Amino acid sequence: MGAASAATYYSKVATGNFSAVGSWTADTTTNPNAAALTTADIFIIRNGHAITLSGNQTIGSVTIRSGATLTIGGNFTLTASSGLTVNTGGNLGIANRNFTMAGNWTNNGTITVTTGRLVYNTFAGQNNGSISFTTGQLTQTTGSLTNGATGAITFTGAGTISFGTGNFTNNNTSDNVDFGLSVITITGTAASQSIGGFTTTGRFSSTKSSGTLTLTGDLNCNGITMNGSGSTLNLGAGLNHTSTGTIILTAGTMNGGSSVLNVNIVSTTAWQGTGTVFTPGTGTINFNAAGNQTLTASGTKTFYNLTFSTSGTKTITGTTVNNVFSLEGTALSSAAPTYGSGATLQYNTNTARTAGAEWLASFVATGGVFITNTGAITANGNKVFSTNAPLGIDNGATLTTGANSFTFNADFINAGIWTNSTGNVIITGGDAQNIGSITTTGTVSMTKTGNTATLTGNINGGAFTMNGASGTLNLGAGLTHTFTGVWTNTNGTLQGGSSALNISGTVSGTAITFTPNTGTVNYTGTSAQSIPAFTYYDLGFSGAGKKTLAGNTAVGDVLTIDPSSELDLSSVTLNLTGGGTPLVNNGIFTSSTSTVNYSSAVPAVITPLDYNNLNATGGARTLSTTDTIGIKGVFTPGAGSYTVINSIVEFNGSGAQTIPAFTFHDLIVSNAGIKLIAASITVSCQTIAVNDAASIEINADGGGKLNLLQ
Repeated sequence: MGAASAATYYSKVATGNFSAVGSWTADTTTNPNAAALTTADIFIIRNGHAITLSGNQTIGSVTIRSGATLTIGGNFTLTASSGLTVNTGGNLGIANRNFTMAGNWTNNGTITVTTGRLVYNTFAGQNNGSISFTTGQLTQTTGSLTNGATGAITFTGAGTISFGTGNFTNNNTSDNVDFGLSVITITGTAASQSIGGFTTTGRFSSTKSSGTLTLTGDLNCNGITMNGSGSTLNLGAGLNHTSTGTIILTAGTMNGGSSVLNVNIVSTTAWQGTGTVFTPGTGTINFNAAGNQTLTASGTKTFYNLTFSTSGTKTITGTTVNNVFSLEGTALSSAAPTYGSGATLQYNTNTARTAGAEWLASFVATGGVFITNTGAITANGNKVFSTNAPLGIDNGATLTTGANSFTFNADFINAGIWTNSTGNVIITGGDAQNIGSITTTGTVSMTKTGNTATLTGNINGGAFTMNGASGTLNLGAGLTHTFTGVWTNTNGTLQGGSSALNISGTVSGTAITFTPNTGTVNYTGTSAQSIPAFTYYDLGFSGAGKKTLAGNTAVGDVLTIDPSSELDLSSVTLNLTGGGTPLVNNGIFTSSTSTVNYSSAVPAVITPLDYNNLNATGGARTLSTTDTIGIKGVFTPGAGSYTVINSIVEFNGSGAQTIPAFTFHDLIVSNAGIKLIAASITVSCQTIAVNDAASIEINADGGGKLNLLQ
């Protein structure tokens, strides 16, 4: 072609040779062009026309319009300073020829390569259409290839793909790049190189001698080889790769990035070579073949997240997990890995299983053990969770502990199911803890040496032991805890929170500090119970067994005696410091030789019971009108105001009693002995009943006086 000013030419003939002057016209109406073509000319192949490149050609640019075809007729180079464009519906055909593109190219239509080659070396290719190969070759050196959001690249045979030191970008989220049977090998020394996602049934290898190769899309291949001394293969950020072949680690560094690599091959050499070639980053390696897999790489094999899934036994030696070791499906681990300081053992399976060697008897790693799916996990022995090592059961998950004991130095988080067990549970250590719901017929013990364990779920146990010097157990908010065995109080602090504590067994010892908060303690035994002398907020009694106060006791809100239950106050003092009605009796109240103090500074109702000593000193008081208030010992009214309308007070002691200065509504004296009026009293209903062998004596010399109101 001669050197002349650039012109734009359109194809003129249905079939023609690119270099023939007669194949082109300067416009769409004239005859074929007669002038010589120049290296800067622009060529447009029109709809219905087929042009053959039959020699090396240097031009400005070429455009293949919809319905047009450019066929490569030999091993030729097209040098186009402004590039090659295949429009939508246009076709570029390369059969058994080598087509070298010296210039950038864009495909919006179709490129078909059989056994030929598409070579563009240092230039940039953009594919927004379809490129199909059989056993052909796609070659670039430092150039780049971008597969657009609508682009597709397909190999149907064992082609050859060479990216040299250039980048490959795949922006098609449908992952429509399939290299067929091709073996993909990345070589060169580029300091930074990126390869987008693709699929091949061949092997993917990085043999770079320097620099970093970073994957930027999901890789699906038949094995990965890292054999690039001095270079790095980075699996990229947030990707999901799958290998149906072995992973061979020979030289250089393979970095897990933050991606997932699924190793899906049943093999005794699934992960082989030198383990230290792999650096985990924050990625996940998932051995997910449906069968046995072995990690045979020599040296230490360190992972960030390691998953065994699907099925089969995964055999490990010298393996370390720094974050999450997850067992899924029915896959088994031949041994426990070495857990990094913050690692987690996770069971994430829909299939029930008994834990294996991976669940150590003493779990130290601070990530703890978590059960995260619906398959019930059965413990394989007694378990100890060290400081900062929690146990968690997620919503929908189940843990079966059986007769095994569980010792918690850290949190127990239960949003799922702890199957009823028979083993002991020990809450211990010196750190703050939260303990979720547990049901066992074994003993629940608090043996903490410091700080507070707070219950966050209902606890149902056999025996209950408090023996934690300097430790505190808080019963939590709005919960109900029930123990059927002996409650042993040796040491530590128990805080009631706002929960209920039900005790049906005997009580041993009172050597703890009990802080009631706004909680409730219910003694529910069917056999006799001795009630420890604590200060309670709400105190309840139920069950047929007789309850006897073991010492002076205080109740800050309400004491309740349920039907069929009996409370015996023995010879102690019961302090009722709550207002309103602080004592509710629906059962049997036995005062024995006790003293009951209604000591609230706010108004309170005195329940109609048969008291021994009754002390109502404090705020305003109302004498109940529903039944008789009996007093067989000393009545101390105090200075507070009284409402006595329609009430009945009976002094019924077996010996002498002194009736203090007071205004009664109805007054009864009964039983033997003299009832001495030693001060001025008033009976507002004008009636005093003297029953049995009782008598009234008014000590007028001492100020005694009886006033009967009209």
